[in-house]
Amino acid sequence: MTKKQANEQEIQNLLIELQQLLNDVGWTKRELAVKVAQSDHEIDQNSEYERIKKLFNRPPKKGDRLNFYISFIVRHRDNKKENFRKLPKLENFNENQKSILNGIAEIAKEIF
Repeated sequence: MTKKQANEQEIQNLLIELQQLLNDVGWTKRELAVKVAQSDHEIDQNSEYERIKKLFNRPPKKGDRLNFYISFIVRHRDNKKENFRKLPKLENFNENQKSILNGIAEIAKEIF
């Protein structure tokens, strides 16, 4: 896999994760835009909504904005009140990470 393909795959994974988070917390893309705009009064909610829609229609080259939205959702005060936790799924990790996690799981089984 080339570096470009790996980056595109990472972006795709981030888009999937963002959509899943929106579903998990029960927010629409518009609600995300409103909450982002409320947190920073310099942001126009309609412009932010268009930006979010564009991310899903034309994936970006970098994951910075996607990571921002993912972090925003997880750290948002409404979700903290609900004790929202997002546990990673094993399929979201690469082979090296899976191997490490499986090793940790084996060690944990022996201890507990």
